[in-house]
Amino acid sequence: MTLEEIYYIGQTVAVVAILGSLGAIWVQLRKDHALARADAQRELLADLNTIYNYLANNPDAVDAIRACILDFDGAPYQAQVKFGYWVHRSINLAQQAHHLREDELIDQEIYQSALGVAVAYLNTPGGRQHWQTIRLVYDSKIRAVLDEAQSSTEDGPKIWDIYPFWAPDAKELPAADEAVQAAKQGESA
Repeated sequence: MTLEEIYYIGQTVAVVAILGSLGAIWVQLRKDHALARADAQRELLADLNTIYNYLANNPDAVDAIRACILDFDGAPYQAQVKFGYWVHRSINLAQQAHHLREDELIDQEIYQSALGVAVAYLNTPGGRQHWQTIRLVYDSKIRAVLDEAQSSTEDGPKIWDIYPFWAPDAKELPAADEAVQAAKQGESA
């Protein structure tokens, strides 16, 4: 075996070793991405839970938020503050989910859940009033997503169809919302 043959064998071994190293790096990157994805999803789900923990820790917030869902502009200042916190938190989580989804760190179902929470509250009479005031605070991407989601669900179910505890009293119901009136009468029977 000549020196030249040994050189070529060494080069071949080096190329195979480099390709093997690149393969190992690729496998490790995929594992790291999977771990980052799992962490991001777990963190976002835990953060979504804080929205509901807020109600458990602030029982007076339920009535305040309920009043603002119907008419933000006509609600008392203290109620507006509580509702504002609630909506701001849900929009921030939707924004976080949007960016995580762009980076492929969460799946579509979790993204839709986070977005759905924000849209559900913004798609109420009071939520629409409040959104017009605060929308410029958020980045253009989430504004576009929330605006589109609101317009596509305008005729969809009301928040009180999904969460009956937000249902307004019969005297507060808009006359056109007969389905909610019937549901409220059915509950009291």
